[in-house]
Amino acid sequence: MYTKNNGSGENNVIQNRFTAYLLTAIHRKKAAYLGACSRRREMELPTDPDDIVSVLDAMVNSAGDAPLPFPLFKNDALEEALQKLSQRDRYIFLAHALYQRDFGDLASELGLTYQGAATAYHRARKKIKDTFGQMSLKDLLIQAKDGSHYAQEKIFLLYRPLLFKEACVYEVFDEDLFQELSMTLVDCIRLFQL
Repeated sequence: MYTKNNGSGENNVIQNRFTAYLLTAIHRKKAAYLGACSRRREMELPTDPDDIVSVLDAMVNSAGDAPLPFPLFKNDALEEALQKLSQRDRYIFLAHALYQRDFGDLASELGLTYQGAATAYHRARKKIKDTFGQMSLKDLLIQAKDGSHYAQEKIFLLYRPLLFKEACVYEVFDEDLFQELSMTLVDCIRLFQL
């Protein structure tokens, strides 16, 4: 049974500390990256902005049981878990997790109640989590620090929606910023004190 992180218990405390540590590092890296981009932009002329394609729009709008238009994740199990969700549940999950869309907005858009949209999101989240099994973040961090690529990948998958969200600048996905934030996550895993 899924229980919400209320801050009590060792695993919840470690998850809250690591997430706060990661968010601080991500916001600093994002500010430095955007500052560097701004300085570069002052010296360069922009190219055709119509060539920029939003990766997130393609993810959210993928239809039904059809395969996603491109490999979304390098993890086949996660791809498969997303494909198993109904189109509506996948839309609600990705829109809330990646775009931070409110359940009320999603509910009115899809003709559901607020509770219905929230339930669909949590049901989708549970199905995805069940695909990977449960392991505490503390155990994952210890294994990742010891060099386990599996543990590093699981932590990366846990925080990937946050990285996607933070890599969107003015609602446009910035691949270079995503790469920088991914490297920041790896550094945070290595440097975090348990």
